[in-house]
Amino acid sequence: MTLRLFSRLIRIRSRLLDLKRREDGAVTIDWVVLTAGIVILGVLAAGGLSVSISQTSEAISETISSANSFLD
Repeated sequence: MTLRLFSRLIRIRSRLLDLKRREDGAVTIDWVVLTAGIVILGVLAAGGLSVSISQTSEAISETISSANSFLD
């Protein structure tokens, strides 16, 4: 049992080292990381803008309301 486990660990180690040496998926991983970074930046920017847009729209609404009451 111990020998079988040891042999399996050696095969797993060999596969991991082989994967590390190959660069087939390196570009794909780079694109995934880059895309994830861009998406995260977009979400953060949208979150920051939503507060500002909400405050600006409320200010515009108040200005229009006061202008309408002034005209009446």
